[in-house]
Amino acid sequence: MTSRIQKSLNSSGLREAPFVPLHESVSPSKHLPPGFQDPSLKNPPDDDASALTSELLSIQMDMKNFQQSKKQLWAWRKLRDVLRSWVQMSAEDEVEKRAVCEELKELEKRIEELSAELEKQKPTVRLHVERIQHLQSALNNTGVYPLH
Repeated sequence: MTSRIQKSLNSSGLREAPFVPLHESVSPSKHLPPGFQDPSLKNPPDDDASALTSELLSIQMDMKNFQQSKKQLWAWRKLRDVLRSWVQMSAEDEVEKRAVCEELKELEKRIEELSAELEKQKPTVRLHVERIQHLQSALNNTGVYPLH
């Protein structure tokens, strides 16, 4: 049987968006696509562009997933605060109050798990940021500037 809170979680989409872990490694070479070779090895330009495009798309997906997880965590924390407030101010029957407390415990567990996962992902995200900054610097040094 689904409680009112579970229905609320499902209908609001808060339960619908699972977090997707980033790649487990934090080594900069680990987020390079398979087959990536150092550009100094004089690969044909098409191969370099394809490898760089793949790398950038992978970084983009990782960073979007990280950002989505952060938004999910924020929404869950906000819902937790609302539920806590309801439990404190509610004068309704004890059965419903107990059910909401159970939902609150489940939500707090998910918050803890997602918080821990985001903490694990931070080093990888930092490496992605450094890689993007390096690529921007390299492009700027060659006279290529991003479009704004």
